[in-house]
Amino acid sequence: MTKFLTVNMNSIKRQLSLDQMLDRREKTFKKYRALTDHHRSFTPEISPSSPNRRLKHRSTIHHRPSSSHALTAKPQIEFMNNANSNRSSTPVLSTESMTINESTKIDEILCFHLPTMANDYFQYCNSHSQANKSLQNKIDSNEQFRSYLKIFQDTTGGLSLNGYLTKPIQRVTRYPLLIEKILKHTPNNHPDYLPIKQALESARQLTEKINKQISEQESSSRLDWLQQHLAFGNDENSSDGYLLDGLLKFNSVNRYQIQRQLLLHGVIMKVPGGKELLAFLFNNFLLFTIFKSSSSNWQTQIFEQKSNL
Repeated sequence: MTKFLTVNMNSIKRQLSLDQMLDRREKTFKKYRALTDHHRSFTPEISPSSPNRRLKHRSTIHHRPSSSHALTAKPQIEFMNNANSNRSSTPVLSTESMTINESTKIDEILCFHLPTMANDYFQYCNSHSQANKSLQNKIDSNEQFRSYLKIFQDTTGGLSLNGYLTKPIQRVTRYPLLIEKILKHTPNNHPDYLPIKQALESARQLTEKINKQISEQESSSRLDWLQQHLAFGNDENSSDGYLLDGLLKFNSVNRYQIQRQLLLHGVIMKVPGGKELLAFLFNNFLLFTIFKSSSSNWQTQIFEQKSNL
């Protein structure tokens, strides 16, 4: 009796874990669909002479009618046939509500889709940082745009546009946790056990690759920032300064054909004298710099485009 209750409880917990994964997915689709619909229907109340009138005009122009290529909503699992392959049909989750139960081959869905998600997420991560910078520049320079975003945020659940841009990256990093929870409540003798274990490994690898991609992108941006903000060779008698100014390219490979990386940075005190230096530790050399002007909030200015350091 105890064994039966344990098995039954695991089955219930497994079902709840599956439902949780599906529920989060459905909520994400609905949130972005509502977001798109809101943007398309946005018609601010403005005077005919106001420049903001363009917002209404553009919203009308860019309203795309539904097409046969749009995602369809069906309360079931759909199957995508690969005409160029001899493999069996691959299950694909539809965009709306569906039921997952013990007969659902969740492992097939996960194992097929997780590896194919890598390229899309890599491209998104590569563009994410620049998209945020472009968004911030627009916010800083355009009052009309700021007003639009305020209305946008108030009517779409309180999340900023920047938050929506970050959501896809946050979502993919949750996959290992959700799959691990499903695996925890899947019996060892269940047909899905080994495939879900494989899916968990695929999800972890995907997350690791994405984290590495984000880290490399951030490192590349910081190296570019250093190239623009550090000045060498101000002393005409300094041959070393001239050499650095002419030859050192931060965002490049070193003499061993290894990509240069910034590992650490921070302020140190020069002894004797007590002069503050800003040090940058790379994977192949250590660089000491001095501030162009005294600044007590260097932490907030470093690696920022509008920096006075």
